[in-house]
Amino acid sequence: KNRRGKRKHDDPTVDEGSDTGAPDTTTDTAVPDEPADASPEVTEPTEPPVDISKLVTKGLWDDDAKVVESSLTEVANLSFGHSQAGPNRVTISLTGGLLAIVKAMHRFSDDALVQAAGGRALQNL
Repeated sequence: KNRRGKRKHDDPTVDEGSDTGAPDTTTDTAVPDEPADASPEVTEPTEPPVDISKLVTKGLWDDDAKVVESSLTEVANLSFGHSQAGPNRVTISLTGGLLAIVKAMHRFSDDALVQAAGGRALQNL
């Protein structure tokens, strides 16, 4: 019996294997038996490859505002939030992307959609 007159196994605050009377602070952390290499594989969704140089040298210089807006949106998406955003920014810059974006925005200065897409592309670069 313990000091309170109870048997040790009746008192939940007393560890039966301890003579200190302190509560048992250990927890059962059993892990199911799994091989060490059985963790599920994490795969990122594959994104179709985009020819950035074609996008910069053709799409941004097109005479159709819708094509230019679509190309600017693609440049913005490739340069931020994409799995290859860092390398894409370098490629866009090295292929003349900054100049092409500014020139496209200048040519279509009255088109709000081109201006918005161009602003996003510049911000992301």
